[in-house]
Amino acid sequence: MLSARVAFAADAARSAAFVFVAPGGESAGGYTSPTLHVGFGGEFVFAKTLGVGGDVGGFGLTRDYISTALFTVSPSGFYHFPVRSTRLDPYVVAGYSAFTRFTDGNLNLFHYGAGVNYWFRPRLGVKIEFRDHIEQFDNPVHFWGFRFALNFR
Repeated sequence: MLSARVAFAADAARSAAFVFVAPGGESAGGYTSPTLHVGFGGEFVFAKTLGVGGDVGGFGLTRDYISTALFTVSPSGFYHFPVRSTRLDPYVVAGYSAFTRFTDGNLNLFHYGAGVNYWFRPRLGVKIEFRDHIEQFDNPVHFWGFRFALNFR
């Protein structure tokens, strides 16, 4: 009986770490500047579909990444769609993001996105995700990107 409970708990809860690179853009007022977001993070999935996680990284304009780079912190909630495949894991994500340069204060943002994990080995996979960080809602500034990540369990 104990082994059945342990197996159920292992199936119901799983975690993964990832490193990512996300080319994208900073869009406002009809103009877009190319950006790059790099970082690492993790996620803990429980109840098979709900997850919590976060990531940290650097976000900057590609033309002058070092002088425009912002430190990013993004706690997130995830919903994983139930699928029969053990390799494909589609999900949606939303949460809070803080972008800071430390000397200039924080940008407080909301983020949302969608993506899919593909596990080509039991403990190794890739993540492809679109994510948009929105600074304000009346005259929004979007910090968006297509994330490409390597996942580890």
